[in-house]
Amino acid sequence: MLAPILILTSAPEVHSAEAAGTNNASIWLDGPNQALRDETISYDIKTDATGLYGIQLELSFDPAVLQAVNTQLMTGSCPTPDHVQTNTVDNSAGTLSYTVTSLNPTPPCDGGIVASIQFKVSPTAVGGSTAVQFDEVILADKDGAEIPATSVDLSLEILVTTADFSGTPTTGFAPLTVNFTDLSSGAYDSCTWDFGDSSGSSLCGDQNHIFTDPGSYTVELTVSGPSGSDNKIKVNYIVVSKHYWLNLPIILR
Repeated sequence: MLAPILILTSAPEVHSAEAAGTNNASIWLDGPNQALRDETISYDIKTDATGLYGIQLELSFDPAVLQAVNTQLMTGSCPTPDHVQTNTVDNSAGTLSYTVTSLNPTPPCDGGIVASIQFKVSPTAVGGSTAVQFDEVILADKDGAEIPATSVDLSLEILVTTADFSGTPTTGFAPLTVNFTDLSSGAYDSCTWDFGDSSGSSLCGDQNHIFTDPGSYTVELTVSGPSGSDNKIKVNYIVVSKHYWLNLPIILR
């Protein structure tokens, strides 16, 4: 007679590797750590646990940044589920719940994919880091005993294009050579420089420009690409002065 190896309606006394005091296994999200706005990204939840027959997971994410594409996770083969107790995604709350068991003598999992999930990045997401974190992890062997495990949260960087630059020097006498440094960030492949003196450049990266006439110049940089577009304007950023020559009389004695 096949007996279920894990009852997960109530959690074992030990809830984590930290509480157990040993780290015998790990569990993590395998996938990209960078993404663009409006991009769909895929992850496998993986473990290196051996002798695994049951698993209970609770994960959370920021629903303002990420939304799960489906209402359930795609089941994996570690363990191969004979019984799925919970498999739910709540995009409003930003939570995932997944509890499955295998029955002995089904061969145990000795490392592999627990489940898979796809996320869609919000088209209005702010650039920076967001996390998908494990709030609860319980792994169990064929006897229902917990396998101590550590979980590794996912840190995902959302790439948003931001235009920025600096110039050196910003003041001096004509003709003045200014070295512009492109400080823009994000994924971009198109650039437009306007140096404010009826000249510019369509090249990305650092630029050198000579200001031949005295005056104050407003410089603008526009960048665009897969992670969006942005521009930076610095008003009267470059100030070029005119040389004044002082003629002194020569006194002969």
